[in-house]
Amino acid sequence: MDFGLGYWKGKKINCLGDSITWGDGNEGVSWVDYLKEAMPETDIVKYGVCGSTVCVGNDRDDSFIERMGSMDMDYDVCVIFGGVNDFNQGKPLGEKKDRGTDTFYGAYRSMVEYLLGKNPKGELVCLTPMRVRDFLDFPHWNTENKAGKRLIDYRQVILEIAGEYSVPVLDLFLESGISGDIPELKEYIQKDGLHPTNEGYLRLTRKIYRFLNMRL
Repeated sequence: MDFGLGYWKGKKINCLGDSITWGDGNEGVSWVDYLKEAMPETDIVKYGVCGSTVCVGNDRDDSFIERMGSMDMDYDVCVIFGGVNDFNQGKPLGEKKDRGTDTFYGAYRSMVEYLLGKNPKGELVCLTPMRVRDFLDFPHWNTENKAGKRLIDYRQVILEIAGEYSVPVLDLFLESGISGDIPELKEYIQKDGLHPTNEGYLRLTRKIYRFLNMRL
């Protein structure tokens, strides 16, 4: 059995996410598109929707919870990349025991359980949200949102839920290599404070590509 790069030939990867998965800030070209170029023999499908939250709520019906059932369920790997919009909108964090879909704890747990149960042969990979600063009316990553929570609190939920189900996590909150705290770097890699530039998406692709090949 081939567990090298040949392992990915004929495999399928679903990418469930928000605007950073869609490619906002780069004319719709994201890390998913560059991953397709890096893995031409793998079927990689983009399920990115701008502004999408993990939690259900507000006047939209495109949360991760509401969209996940419409994905093709014959994937070998599903990459989940979300949470920054939940932070921005002040979605309640809830408690670890939550099972509902209107808190971040409950929604993230429900999503992971659903996907693991719906496709037992498939594997999940979770990505924590990257830091946001100076983007429209988004709270700075190190300040409290209207729910009194910081972005790191949503990150912690992802780490906890993924850990419970032995799902590998690429912690982009700490390891994205994309930072807007240095003006020159922000101009180069994350100009609007949230979405990567083309160079930022390329850097993000390299991180995800290496993670997939080292951890799965």
